[in-house]
Amino acid sequence: MREITVSQLKPSESLPSALLHKSGIPVLHPGDALTEAMIAAIKDEGVESLFQPEAEERLDDLRRQLTHVSMEIGELKPGDKLARTVYDDEGHLLLEAGAAIPKSFADSLSKRGISKIFFRKPEEEVGTKIGRKLRSNIEGIMNAGPETQLVDRETLDVLKSVEIKEAEEADFDALKLEAKINAMAAIDCEPTGEPFDKLIRDTRKCGPASESEKNAFSNVIEESLADLRDIYKALGNGGGRKSIPQVDKVANSAMAGLIRNRELLMLCGATRDSAEDYLISHALAMTVISVNVGSGLKYDMSQIKSLAYGAMLAGVGLTKVPPEVLDKKEKLTPREFAEIRRSPAYGLDILQKVTHLPGEVPYIVYQCHERANGTGYPCGKKDVVIHPFAKIVGVADIYSSVCSSRPYREAKTQYEAMEQLVLMCGKRQLNADIVRAFLKTNSMFPVGSFLRLNDNRFARVIAANPKDYMRPMVGILSDARGTPLPNPERLDMAEHKELSVTQALARKDVPGISDDPMLGF
Repeated sequence: MREITVSQLKPSESLPSALLHKSGIPVLHPGDALTEAMIAAIKDEGVESLFQPEAEERLDDLRRQLTHVSMEIGELKPGDKLARTVYDDEGHLLLEAGAAIPKSFADSLSKRGISKIFFRKPEEEVGTKIGRKLRSNIEGIMNAGPETQLVDRETLDVLKSVEIKEAEEADFDALKLEAKINAMAAIDCEPTGEPFDKLIRDTRKCGPASESEKNAFSNVIEESLADLRDIYKALGNGGGRKSIPQVDKVANSAMAGLIRNRELLMLCGATRDSAEDYLISHALAMTVISVNVGSGLKYDMSQIKSLAYGAMLAGVGLTKVPPEVLDKKEKLTPREFAEIRRSPAYGLDILQKVTHLPGEVPYIVYQCHERANGTGYPCGKKDVVIHPFAKIVGVADIYSSVCSSRPYREAKTQYEAMEQLVLMCGKRQLNADIVRAFLKTNSMFPVGSFLRLNDNRFARVIAANPKDYMRPMVGILSDARGTPLPNPERLDMAEHKELSVTQALARKDVPGISDDPMLGF
């Protein structure tokens, strides 16, 4: 038997032999893959070691070593009562617990070639319940299927290995964080390393995306939504301090998507409208939008990952707000709005129990509803004392909210959402540099928007033009009479000065088009 500490575990595509919990329950079998997510699940259960059989060692023998203690038959005393049931080395029952040891018992065993007997260890020492739970968690990870990859293994490994400075525990205490912010004259976060946007492909020159690429993005988005549901569920379960490996997985997926195809990432991740699963789809949208804007502001890889963490966790405090307040159709009363204003502090309180969160996360969670002119909450801080990442997530939050259906209003178009950001910027509620970066990477007519052009053709925005927010790259969907084209035609409006946008439309207002969500891409 070989004992392996959890710290010694390394990812493997195919294990050479089984891995057992101390309860004798196999966690993984020979040939199974061992992934980072599985190692994290093992750590989360507080397991310190697993066990492997030596060469030629039978699995049953290893299980018995783990779960039983042995005794030489010469140590048996006739007449003594057994506190525990006795087994032979094949697991066959010899005597029930409570039975008295017969006089001829040892001689009988000796004649059968049995030199040792075995007693099962107490349950508190074996830990069967934990072993079963661990096996169930590992099976859940295995049944989830392979993680869809948008970038090559080398790039993904780089994303996973990014070093992040962890947040101080005190920063998840709202009163302490507020006092810390009050003592600051300004909060700065300048780009430090190699800009992340240097890794991003310029897909405007690549032609239409392949079906396999579109499918890959669809799969990644569905995986990320499932991971976010698990994240929010884990956060709601309470308990002691714990890591949540899915947070890093979602962050890596958003960053990989940005590298592979910025436009497909924004289309799939930032434009979902799910009233039934609002907090989850909203968390994904904020993540996708925030990393997109952050890349436009030239932040480095570590900073983009920290931004992704904060964006996906920014709304967790809303889970503590009563649904009848969050989903109320009528105007909120002062008391109900006060409950909404407390959600940033609720978020910090929930995240106190999560380990390995970047130092920027508490600032993002606490300040993403502040406004540059001091009209936000919870503290009414102005631009210079709002963390730059919180300003980015604040912009993402507004955009995603406007594009989403809520019980008290219908979803608006992406153009209307962007228009609202520009208007708020004009009122000095939002930071102009951040709104400008969003326009640069997503256009005044955001990626995925439907348009009517001045020649009466319908089109869909498929990429932004960084040099002219009003002239994106589009896919032409119809002729001038409105008849849908069998295959959309790509057109860069920057190269066709005679064309302009006359109207931004909702999808339902474009007649006869396919229901393909990636139409034009």
